Parts: sequence; structure tokens; C-alpha cells
Amino acid sequence: MFRNRSEDRQRKLFVFQGECHGKFFGIVRSTWYRGGKICRVQETKLRDSFDSIVNTAKFSAVVGTALREGCDVSVHIECEPDQLGLEDL
Repeated sequence: MFRNRSEDRQRKLFVFQGECHGKFFGIVRSTWYRGGKICRVQETKLRDSFDSIVNTAKFSAVVGTALREGCDVSVHIECEPDQLGLEDL
């Protein structure tokens, strides 16, 4: 796993809402940086468990880890962002 923590850069979270195809409730793309340049993009598909608590926990774990590691994160979700605890700033 790449680590971005040593770099001083502001992380960004982008959220898009719309239909996800298949058995997924969300897709998370994490952009990793090294030396201030993009070095990797990782895509994680979040399988729908049909349980909002489990889905929220999955989402929080993946997105939270990526942000803590210094990634920019783009999220495509089916549900309303506020159902996952996201607020528009």
C-alpha cells in the first residue's frame, strides 16, 4: 500500500449520486500520490448487503482509510449522501 501521509496536501472528497449497476451500492476510487504526482488509482466496489448499517460501515471503512492515508477520494453511490453521514459543506 502506498502512503501519502508525509506529503502536505489537502485531501479532496467528491461524491456523485446515481444508479450503480449490479450488486453494488457504491464505487470508491482512491487516488494515491507520490512526490506530489498521481502514482496509482484504486477502485473498490462496495457490494450491497441490503442492510443500511452494514453498508454505512463498509463505506466509512474504505473512505475513511483512504482519506487518512492522504488520498483524494471519488465516490459514486446510489443512496442519498446524508444516509451515509455525508453533509454538503
